[in-house]
Amino acid sequence: MSATTTGRRLAPLLLQLADAGIAINLITHSLGARVGLTALNILRTIGHRNLIDHLFLWQPAVADNALTNDSNRDAHPLGLGVFPAAHSAARKIVVLHSRGDGILGPENADDRAWWQKALHHIQPLAMTAWTLAKADAPMDEILGKLHGAYNKKWWCFPSFLDNGFGPAIEKLYKDYLPLTFEAGKTAHPQRSAYVPEAVKKTVKANWDRLEKDILAEADALWQPCIDCLRNGERPPDYTLLAPLNHRASVSLQIAKDYVLRLKKLAVNDWFPEQSPRPALGYVGFDEVAGEEAIAFDEFLDDALRNTVFISVDQSRRLFSHSGMKIPTQELFEEVYQREIVQGQLLANSKFGRY
Repeated sequence: MSATTTGRRLAPLLLQLADAGIAINLITHSLGARVGLTALNILRTIGHRNLIDHLFLWQPAVADNALTNDSNRDAHPLGLGVFPAAHSAARKIVVLHSRGDGILGPENADDRAWWQKALHHIQPLAMTAWTLAKADAPMDEILGKLHGAYNKKWWCFPSFLDNGFGPAIEKLYKDYLPLTFEAGKTAHPQRSAYVPEAVKKTVKANWDRLEKDILAEADALWQPCIDCLRNGERPPDYTLLAPLNHRASVSLQIAKDYVLRLKKLAVNDWFPEQSPRPALGYVGFDEVAGEEAIAFDEFLDDALRNTVFISVDQSRRLFSHSGMKIPTQELFEEVYQREIVQGQLLANSKFGRY
């Protein structure tokens, strides 16, 4: 939600630069992809097409179908997994992904040398310790062994670990708690008789109050958001509707749908029924485009074929999520210099020319 709010605040700045006749190339990394895509989604919604030249999503920590134009393909239970308008606010979008990214997905055993694979079977613990000792980013390696962190973002960890949906929602709606009965009872209606009547009334009253306030916020900010964005000013941030800050404005109907999504999550003790889509920065478009796609998306496939979207697999060069912060010489030359600057910016824009 913080990344989405930041993207909302970035939108007027991009509009100001564009109005001044400045060509814009935007490079994002990891969760920065949500910042960039939020800004573009908002700007295109209010009518700005091809506002920036290039958007680079480097190891983006967003769903692999985040760039689709079909909001019905959104797997996120609160409706913030895809940015259906963002694609047409940029002339080209380049995605750089890596199967060696231990944060966005599991470690890629195929990248190991033959002798490493052999030693791993003979002495797995010793091999793991050696790998962690020599790693540039040990935490990436540890999470890679645990199949990454990204696909666990919807897990319901114990609340003291401050992870999953529960703690985030409870923090956002702290003035409306409790919104659920005791864990385990809400998911099983036949047990509802064991919930004290006073608790049921309190929960119902809290939901009624929250829904009323959410709809009031949507109604109050609808026109001011549109007016601010059209005037190139920073739009108001949504608070109770903070998960939907990637939208230019939230209508009453969208707010009502959001409340229904929230209630569905609450009934299931904040545990989503659907698993998250894999990270775009890990799998690229492999599962949504091409003949072997598991969840084929015609729009994404066409955009790739027409080179509106460009996919760059850097699995052989980037072996950690943090590798781009202090890049090796090879990473700098092969990915940043060749793929980004020379391959796209200098070849397709006036970047660096005066």
